[in-house]
Amino acid sequence: MSDQWNTQQADAALQQVRQQVSMQAINDLVQKLTEKCFEKCVYKPGASLSSKELRCHEVCVENYLETMKITRESLTKMA
Repeated sequence: MSDQWNTQQADAALQQVRQQVSMQAINDLVQKLTEKCFEKCVYKPGASLSSKELRCHEVCVENYLETMKITRESLTKMA
């Protein structure tokens, strides 16, 4: 019975680590997108963004995510 309990505990701990790694990957992606798109689109930081800067940022994020999707699909096909 104690072996089963230890296995269940190990499975739960592994699942928790996987969730934490996934959350960290999402946080890293958001940070990277924010930095790259901000550098590309915001010319004069101020209290707010212009409509041009907002649209640029939206397009930048969309393009980045689409590129990641295509890359992931290509790598999956190669595997």
